[in-house]
Amino acid sequence: MAGYQSTHGSLVMRRALPAKLRRAWRQSVANLSEQDWRRLQLVVQVLAAALLLLILLLGGTARGRAHLHLRVRGGSGRARAGEPTAGQDTGGHPQELPFDNAYARAGGLAELDELLSDLAVNNVIVLTVANSGFRDFVDSFTCQLEQLELRNYLLIALDYALFQLAARRGINVFWFQDDAFWDLAEKESASNADESPKSAGLEANQRDVEHPETVTHETESRDLSIEAPFGSAEFVQISKRKSRVVVQVLILGYDVVFSDVDVAWLAYPLDHMDAYDADIVIQSDILRGSGEQLNFNINSGFYLARANSRSIAAFKAIIKHGNLAHLSEQKSFNHILCGAFKNQLGGPGKRVGNDQCLFTKKGDSASVQVLPDSEFPNGSNEEAWRILFEAHAADNREEPQFFIIHANNFNSTAIKRDVLSRAGLWYERGTDGACTLTG
Repeated sequence: MAGYQSTHGSLVMRRALPAKLRRAWRQSVANLSEQDWRRLQLVVQVLAAALLLLILLLGGTARGRAHLHLRVRGGSGRARAGEPTAGQDTGGHPQELPFDNAYARAGGLAELDELLSDLAVNNVIVLTVANSGFRDFVDSFTCQLEQLELRNYLLIALDYALFQLAARRGINVFWFQDDAFWDLAEKESASNADESPKSAGLEANQRDVEHPETVTHETESRDLSIEAPFGSAEFVQISKRKSRVVVQVLILGYDVVFSDVDVAWLAYPLDHMDAYDADIVIQSDILRGSGEQLNFNINSGFYLARANSRSIAAFKAIIKHGNLAHLSEQKSFNHILCGAFKNQLGGPGKRVGNDQCLFTKKGDSASVQVLPDSEFPNGSNEEAWRILFEAHAADNREEPQFFIIHANNFNSTAIKRDVLSRAGLWYERGTDGACTLTG
């Protein structure tokens, strides 16, 4: 009988019972025949199996509930319920999300790094940043990327409503669940700042007069889910958040191709951009036909930034300048990378020839290549728009002569939509995630 007493069931019973009961148990066991003992052992095993099955059923139910309402941190999925509207109040920071999308996640830098590692191709990520006010541009932009079979893109949603909508539509999306990320990003940039507004090329008492898009600290809490018009305080704050995300992705070790959502991608541009031997490869924002150098005015809405210490130093300087001057980062890009913005002089960068700039500061030197307007036109290139309008009207499906075209330089989002539609570059995405070309 000693052999039977050493079985797993007997050991469990002896460990679980008090001493007096254990003695009674031993006496009872000693009086059992071998056949009775086998029967008792079978009963214990059946009870143990039933208990295990109950635990598994309860655990499965809990997992089922978790699948339907996944936790934000590390969660993923697509919803079946109605979609939120722009600016919808979600009660602060929601803890559960009903969707099923493996590339829609939220959290902090650790969760972002995990998602980037899943998406990046050859260590490159195509990054965009937007809010609910531009949700239809997000749909069109991501549809264009998918038409080019480009899936290594990521949307950083600035508000929960856009995050939820994008997740439900199958868009790769990330949302910083805690606003502390943005506060920390700003504090890190400001903590090492060694420029005053005056040394940054702006007299403090001139900022509000010379720059109508100036933003003060009182506007930091404005609603960033609205469709922010160019030059508004909300527009300035949104533009600043773009670079704060980019520098974090660079620090994580990924090359970034950043694109605003009003940039239409006609052909795959990454190989062409990568061929330039420069740390930062960026679009020009010169007015077409002005005769100015390509690097007289660069555009912060489309660029490639390589993950190295030189690019990181340049972007940190851009963020610092923007924090001090309270201007949109378009001006900070020009001031820091190319040394000037039109009549504002004195930045750490300088223009080199017609199409290059060089950022140099405290031993850090980042080379900047400005892309040709003939291949990467901005919104002021009327000839490029004419070519696209005519090709679309004639249903000309020949290989496009442009890699991208940026629908900036237009006064409203309605006009942007119109010109992109007339050029055959406007997509709509259904609630099922399917893309349809309109116009």
